[in-house]
Amino acid sequence: MFMTELSSSAIDMTPHIESSIIEMKISWVMIDPSRLLQVLINLLTNAIKFTKSEKQRRIDVYLSVSTEPPINGNADFQYFPTNKAPADVTVSASQYTA
Repeated sequence: MFMTELSSSAIDMTPHIESSIIEMKISWVMIDPSRLLQVLINLLTNAIKFTKSEKQRRIDVYLSVSTEPPINGNADFQYFPTNKAPADVTVSASQYTA
């Protein structure tokens, strides 16, 4: 998506997959794909815009995982521990009553 703009501006973009993903044997992630895509588009668009005028044109993108919530996390942040199964949202409340 951004390759043409990166190439024409001589910006080197490198993805980095942190060892935590391999160590924790992460094979899939539950996300909101449209929201993630929008965040990545916004971050990369800004990074490209502000890197164009720099002497060294480089963008590094890091992907990692953690079982702990951020230390200085946002109050709106929701952390789902990995040792609990997520609730099945397809089951109605009436199925739980006797």
